[in-house]
Amino acid sequence: MISNVSNNISNNNVTQGAEENILHHSAFSYIFRHRHARKFIVWCMIWLLFLLLLAIKDWLLLGILLAANILVSIAMRPLKRFTIGIAVELVTFSSVIAGMVYGPTIGALFAMVSLITNFFFIGRVTMFLLLVIPVYAGIGALASLFSSTALANPTIAATAGILLTMLYNFIVSFLIIALFAGNIKKCITFSSINIAVNVLLFANLAVPLIRVMA
Repeated sequence: MISNVSNNISNNNVTQGAEENILHHSAFSYIFRHRHARKFIVWCMIWLLFLLLLAIKDWLLLGILLAANILVSIAMRPLKRFTIGIAVELVTFSSVIAGMVYGPTIGALFAMVSLITNFFFIGRVTMFLLLVIPVYAGIGALASLFSSTALANPTIAATAGILLTMLYNFIVSFLIIALFAGNIKKCITFSSINIAVNVLLFANLAVPLIRVMA
């Protein structure tokens, strides 16, 4: 009898431990360890956020920006193992423009949609995505502070966009170095390429794009 009770207690402990183990590994850890689960979650997030963007009248222009972001991400996919592959992107540029023209809510939402899309199509959906989503959303929202200036004088908006790009690179580089002991040289290389690309984008495309979208 005592032996049976002991066995039952042992079996219950094993079962309880197994259940706790399943619960522990069934949520976020499962998503980030299984490629198909990650893809499903990412697609759901993309379409949910994009449907919110469809509610605004000028969704078509944002759709074009998002499509351009996808094309650039696909083009950079073969180079994703190199710094240039992740430094060349349209997320920052399009998020800032969206925030300047449509305000903080649309700016933040579009930044998140663009970022998730970029990570998905370039093939690097990792936990790092959760870290940079708030940064990009903040940049998209901050861009709205220049809304009146951007609409009145798009040339100044280009300068503001470059400054916001620098702010983004500073924050992300700081987080990578502080939280992940990142390589300072790689962070500098990434920031240099990313800022250079965005300077070209804002200097040449910000003014005509704002005038079309405003």
